[in-house]
Amino acid sequence: MEGFSLSDDSPVAGRALVVHDEDGVRVACGILESTTGEVTTIGTYPSYTGDYAIVGTILVAPAANGISLRGTVAGLEASTSGGIHIHTGTTVVAASGVGAHYYPNEVVDPWLYTYWYSDATGAASIAFNVSNYTLSGSQPVAYRALVVHLSGGSRAGAGLVSTVAAADLASSYTPEPTMTPSVEPTSGPSPVPTTFSYTLRSKSSETTRPRSAVASFTPYPGYTGSLMINGTLVVQDTSSGINLFGTLYGLEENTKGGVHIHTGVTCASAGDHYYNSHVIDPWLNTM
Repeated sequence: MEGFSLSDDSPVAGRALVVHDEDGVRVACGILESTTGEVTTIGTYPSYTGDYAIVGTILVAPAANGISLRGTVAGLEASTSGGIHIHTGTTVVAASGVGAHYYPNEVVDPWLYTYWYSDATGAASIAFNVSNYTLSGSQPVAYRALVVHLSGGSRAGAGLVSTVAAADLASSYTPEPTMTPSVEPTSGPSPVPTTFSYTLRSKSSETTRPRSAVASFTPYPGYTGSLMINGTLVVQDTSSGINLFGTLYGLEENTKGGVHIHTGVTCASAGDHYYNSHVIDPWLNTM
């Protein structure tokens, strides 16, 4: 999306990001919070050939005495739990390069105690801290593999802890027929997650770190419909604008709806579409 930035011309950081259903009703909202962390886009683990097509968006950021992991994973087994860990490897292209749990200076492996907990649609909100790690200092996790395991321990999802790699993977993502878990809920919103990517320019290089802002979603104030949308979306600063990518679940099936940045800085007062210096509203084409 050209002509916008996080904090310079036409700044979007701190503004409301709104999800609409196919009829244009505002159904979910989150505030874009700037971060110095690294974003991870989760895709299929390189050697996994099972029934679950796991996708997700996770922010790994500095926290008191360590790092925090916050985000969304979908396409999981329903109503269960499994491991989510940072591994030693710096690639997710080949399974041989992912390695084992990363804890070079720890006596006890802390990743034995980090889990996702899924709901009835196979989606999970990730929120936990791990002590004694950093992004780029002592026990650095940046550019390492983040692995999602199924409840039985199989490696089924993975991504690099890198905002640039996250944007690249999101831009190449195409939903597959196996997106629906083999055991479907009998009712409620669609279990099929959706990964968004609006990459409108060439990717940034790793030597020029992109700035990012992340939004986590809650129901739009006053919305009383049946959709329960959750997820994590990322806005990445680029040299000519912004990229928007991430993961949402609980959407309507087989249709489309709007995803727009609004003028407001709270969800209660989200305002209208934000296009400060544009003659034509560019958000009319973001779905």
